[in-house]
Amino acid sequence: MKQVIILVLLMVGLFGSVITPAFADMEPLLEKLHEKGVLSDEEYQELRTEARAQRRAEALKEARDAEKAAKKTESAPTELSGRFDKEGLFTWESGDKENSISLIGRVGIFW
Repeated sequence: MKQVIILVLLMVGLFGSVITPAFADMEPLLEKLHEKGVLSDEEYQELRTEARAQRRAEALKEARDAEKAAKKTESAPTELSGRFDKEGLFTWESGDKENSISLIGRVGIFW
């Protein structure tokens, strides 16, 4: 049963990522179908409203992601990252690269 659920989720993820960009240019297609009489006025309005809602949702998601990235960048000066220097010293460095501290010396353990 778990295998079936995993397979379904993988397929949704795969096809969902392929189908999503198709909504971006859907309005010109809808206009052509409406002009040729394939879509009625009601169907055209409904599909156009759905396409616009999809674009709005994507724009909101992108804006939220950009806002999260900006907040992470703002908090970067308070974050510390550790690394080894060229000389083999361990150094902690602030996110804005203005402050750092290195450990120098030996650690000896005697039994």
